[in-house]
Amino acid sequence: MPDFYTYARVLSVDDENECAWLEFPNGLMAELDVSELNDVVAGSFVRVSNDLEHVEEAPGGAGFPRQFQTIGTLKHIAGSRALIEIGGKVVAADSEGIEKPTVGNFYAYDDSMRRWLPLSATEAKIVSGNDGGEELPFRVDDLREAGSGLAAVGGFEERARELSRLVRASFLTREPDSVDAQEKAISGAIFFGPPGTGKTHLARAIAEETGAQLITVSGPELVSKWVGATELVIRQLFQLAREHPRSIIFFDEFDTIGSRRSSDSEDYVNRQVGQLLATMDGADVRTRPFVIAATNRLEDVDPAFLRPGRFDHPVEFKLPDASERAQIVRVQAREFPKVTDDVLAWIATVTDGWSPAELGLIWTRAAAQQRLSDAPYLSLEHVMLGYEGARGQHTLVRRARDAWDLEEAKKS
Repeated sequence: MPDFYTYARVLSVDDENECAWLEFPNGLMAELDVSELNDVVAGSFVRVSNDLEHVEEAPGGAGFPRQFQTIGTLKHIAGSRALIEIGGKVVAADSEGIEKPTVGNFYAYDDSMRRWLPLSATEAKIVSGNDGGEELPFRVDDLREAGSGLAAVGGFEERARELSRLVRASFLTREPDSVDAQEKAISGAIFFGPPGTGKTHLARAIAEETGAQLITVSGPELVSKWVGATELVIRQLFQLAREHPRSIIFFDEFDTIGSRRSSDSEDYVNRQVGQLLATMDGADVRTRPFVIAATNRLEDVDPAFLRPGRFDHPVEFKLPDASERAQIVRVQAREFPKVTDDVLAWIATVTDGWSPAELGLIWTRAAAQQRLSDAPYLSLEHVMLGYEGARGQHTLVRRARDAWDLEEAKKS
């Protein structure tokens, strides 16, 4: 029994020679024997074996995977003319070229058919980012009652207090009865520095300290291959944030969504950056959310985001020094009261060059050792085993990072 690996569309049939020209999903064509098939007509689909030696009838509903490049929403239709919104811009279209036109529905333009085709329910859910129950490409945490705030921060309390003050002042200018509502207030901050240095942790602590709703966005998850999809989700994201009096939007890996534009940039980069800039600037001062971006590669962020009025407050994150490491491990070890100050001081001393995330791995591995040994509390042996495991991970990461830096130096 042959392995049937792909569908093919019948382009034409030669009844005399009992052959047919078939088109494959990659655009290639071939003339194959279809004498054993019934009712093979142009436009139908067949299934072809890996060696092209066998052709059989395809199941009902078979077809090529749909790979759309342009997606829009039908906004208005009047006679032969229609208006379709694509990535925030409205374009005119011939209503006769729209299959099953319904205002409000999503459509994709098929270049081969030169028609706007309606998206399926599943495709529409993916494009809209709002499917009435499935997970959106961002996470919403209501931290207004969390309460831990800066108590969960170690190593950078000073900058945390300063940022919390700025965010709180920004929220106050947006109160309905504020006389300072029209005053210029800081509207955003950008955190930059090596991975694992606490950027995400600080954003969460600030949201807790200021009693804000935190909306966390992963840059890579937000970016879509479909035209207009990323821009639509950006608008939905800010609309959600504006519905709450105190909201912080946190963009993780911001360089993927706010990439530097150039003459060689892909069109989708220019569209998504333009949409994000316009959305950040266009929000009313009373409802504008506070925006925090985090990136490991500040040089890859478009400079337009760094001008005053957008990310007004840049914050650099560096690897902690000995004093900061002592504060960090003290906060991280609060769940283990049996760990002595001498042990914490020793860890802070022997972990030069470690990030807060790597320091946290010590306690994760130590707790795992405690569970494996079924011990009632964390012992010094557990801590030492946790340190040894984390040190191995630190060495591996540092080796990979050094190799990456060397490759980048060679390129430049």
